[in-house]
Amino acid sequence: MQFKHISKLILFCSISILFACKQKKLITSSSFLSPESGEIVKSGEVVKLHLAYSDPLVDSIQYFIDTTKITTQKDTATFQFATATYPLGSRLITAKIFRKGIP
Repeated sequence: MQFKHISKLILFCSISILFACKQKKLITSSSFLSPESGEIVKSGEVVKLHLAYSDPLVDSIQYFIDTTKITTQKDTATFQFATATYPLGSRLITAKIFRKGIP
């Protein structure tokens, strides 16, 4: 009797593994087209953020300066922001890409 339960469990696990292995993952990439890494921007200049990505299912992109979210875009348009309100020094610009509402 116990052998029956174990054999059913092994069969279920085997089918689950086979199904999981057949799922195709979408390999995607993204990179900033603008600004380039290490680009120096003078205070008061307008910075254009443009992101290239290969995933057709992207529904939105959040842009951050250091840890502060500055905008959420729902398209591939270039976003511009003025640097006049930011203090001098290095800043980290990042983007969080959402696919079906999940980062």
